[in-house]
Amino acid sequence: MAVLVYKMERFGEGRFHELWRMDRYGGQRTLIDAAVAVQSDGTRTGDFFEEDDLHWAPDGAWLAYIAGNSTIGGSARGIRLSSPDGEHAVHLPVENNRSIWHIRWAPDGGQLIYCKYDWDTRQETYVLGSLSGQTQALYQAPPYEKIHFDQWIDDSRFLLACSDGSLGRDIIVVLNTDKPLAPLFLDVLTDEQAVRELQVHPSGEGFAFITDTVSQMDGDAVVQYADLTGRTEILQRSRLIHGF
Repeated sequence: MAVLVYKMERFGEGRFHELWRMDRYGGQRTLIDAAVAVQSDGTRTGDFFEEDDLHWAPDGAWLAYIAGNSTIGGSARGIRLSSPDGEHAVHLPVENNRSIWHIRWAPDGGQLIYCKYDWDTRQETYVLGSLSGQTQALYQAPPYEKIHFDQWIDDSRFLLACSDGSLGRDIIVVLNTDKPLAPLFLDVLTDEQAVRELQVHPSGEGFAFITDTVSQMDGDAVVQYADLTGRTEILQRSRLIHGF
């Protein structure tokens, strides 16, 4: 069954942001959530949804999206988890002056990982969120680190490829939801290699990735395969490689 989720702004006795679910095109509509942006007396509350960042759980049982308030000394955001019928909702709060991105549901739909960015410290932290509303920091990146790729390996392990500003090079990291703040750094890159693409193997036993040489913009790209112990194998080297 086709399902469409969309945001609508409604004016009248105030201003509202509403998130609707519609079964098939032109079918029955169900209100999932509503936020009051402006009250009937003109008072601005600033509540909002970010409709361009909606994420269905793999089993379709939950919808994750960013909701927040833009009047509390900046912009306070959080992640709202709602059932498709709007009857159940869980809120994962995020501190003020933080941005949220990289929302990724686990394959079993029981939890998700997201990244929050602190504009004061310039640091990214990967956080595990559960359907019970609990959150747990999994990995705090060094300042000015930039995430290139991220993907679940299985229901308990998560793979990151990012640039480490403190080292001046790219790194690949495995996060384990059972071992918070204990990342596994895989020694699969040299100082000259930058990750251009990454894909976890369906078996969950390893991943393929494409690198090129930072100092040679017209040099060869290299396709490699690595297991989760850090052992690597070069599969192909060519200037014609652009992606998987």
